[in-house]
Amino acid sequence: MYIFLNPLSNNFKNSNILGHVFGFIISLKMNLFQLLVSFELVVLILFLMLKILQMHLDFHHFIHFVLEYPY
Repeated sequence: MYIFLNPLSNNFKNSNILGHVFGFIISLKMNLFQLLVSFELVVLILFLMLKILQMHLDFHHFIHFVLEYPY
């Protein structure tokens, strides 16, 4: 399968126009898939950073509450 879809292989160079179009569509789909995956990773990282920041701030509030609590 990899031989047929690899644009650099001789099989692809010697193939007809349909093979070129097929390979182009496959590479385009792969690029879009990689773009989507990277976008989701960025969103996930941002979400995790926000959650960590929120936990950090909650922890600070908790510490201040404990330290300033009049016993």
